[in-house]
Amino acid sequence: MISKIFFVYLIAIYVCLVVPLQDTLTVTDVANCPAGYYCVVDIRTGIINPQPCPPGTYSEIGASSCTPCSVGEWTVRHGSSYCDLCPIAHMCPNPSLAPLPCPLGTANSWPRQPSCFACSIGDYTPALQRPTCTACPYGHYCSDPAEQPKLCPPGKSDFDNNLFSELFLLQQEHIVVLVK
Repeated sequence: MISKIFFVYLIAIYVCLVVPLQDTLTVTDVANCPAGYYCVVDIRTGIINPQPCPPGTYSEIGASSCTPCSVGEWTVRHGSSYCDLCPIAHMCPNPSLAPLPCPLGTANSWPRQPSCFACSIGDYTPALQRPTCTACPYGHYCSDPAEQPKLCPPGKSDFDNNLFSELFLLQQEHIVVLVK
């Protein structure tokens, strides 16, 4: 007797844990398709089979297809009924992936952006995920916005840091600048 009860208990656990929700979700009218799903009618059986929207897409109630997230929006969820806005200091180049922090040398002070913006000459970012670029401090030069500021050479710390950064970049590109 105990073994039969135990066997029935195991079957109940199997049915509860293994049978997916999708197989148990039934809809009789496409207009009743739940948000986050799209409903298609199987032409062979006439059964309406709700399917979860894949990541990067969403749907509202009664949808027959999923809608892609707009530029600067994202969702990694299956069966999403909305897309999230890309946050400040991040970029969202792919709507089916989570936001990426702005890399060094870039910044983003606006939400809903697919990319971060490069810092200007003479600016840098001290860390990842910055909403704005930082001006190169006095007595330093910023030859690469993805690197920390470098001290100006001895005797050269009293001129415009941005000018020195621009001259350094020109020197790297093998352009000769003559100064009187």
